[in-house]
Amino acid sequence: GPFPELPEGAYEVSDLFPLVDEGGTERWIFKTDILPGFATQGVTRYFVGDFDGTTFTPLTDALVVDHGPDFYAAQHIARSSPDAWMAWLSSWAYALDQPTEPFRGQLTVPRTLRLIGSGADARLAQSPQLGGLVDGCPLAETAADADVVEGDAFHVLATVDAGEDAQLAFF
Repeated sequence: GPFPELPEGAYEVSDLFPLVDEGGTERWIFKTDILPGFATQGVTRYFVGDFDGTTFTPLTDALVVDHGPDFYAAQHIARSSPDAWMAWLSSWAYALDQPTEPFRGQLTVPRTLRLIGSGADARLAQSPQLGGLVDGCPLAETAADADVVEGDAFHVLATVDAGEDAQLAFF
């Protein structure tokens, strides 16, 4: 491939779009997804760099967008404000044998994008755009409230103090 530090495989759904770093400089994000996918390493990689209209020049090595298998083929939402993207909420590792039924091929929640840092130290930061997804959902503000909130969907706000080697999962 064009970048020797990327794993071997077919590059899919590549994207190139600008974001402004914390120093106020427009940088470009080159993102690509790698098939067959590397579930333990993340399948979507990106570079922060410069683009002169013809050539992309990376300032960083390849960086992992998401460390799980279920964020594939992300699409930048052009002209969105703030910048955002969505991805396929699945993996080619099990796409033909989905672990959940009847769902197949859904998309992730849109993620707002921004750059933290500047120049070669800039890193992509993402946060969910929940917007209308949580409107009307009961909100449990304390653990005690969780026992009495009723409904099929919930809006959960949590602060987690995880140690350096801790892992957190939601099911």
